[in-house]
Amino acid sequence: MIDWADVVLYMDGGNKKRLQGLVDQATMESKCRLLASYGSLRRVPDPNYTSDPEELRRMFSVAELCTMKFLEAHPA
Repeated sequence: MIDWADVVLYMDGGNKKRLQGLVDQATMESKCRLLASYGSLRRVPDPNYTSDPEELRRMFSVAELCTMKFLEAHPA
């Protein structure tokens, strides 16, 4: 699935490690990007680890901000 993708976004270090086990270094460097880096962050928080509505809103706001910055950097 990675072969046809222009860009593969990952959310955190765990995702990066799993990707590194699936693709070669050249693909990792050319296609794989940390979503959080588009918001000048180290990671996008994983909403799977909370059920607090306010915390979930904050997490999704961070993900949305990073996604919008990604789209600005990579217009279709």
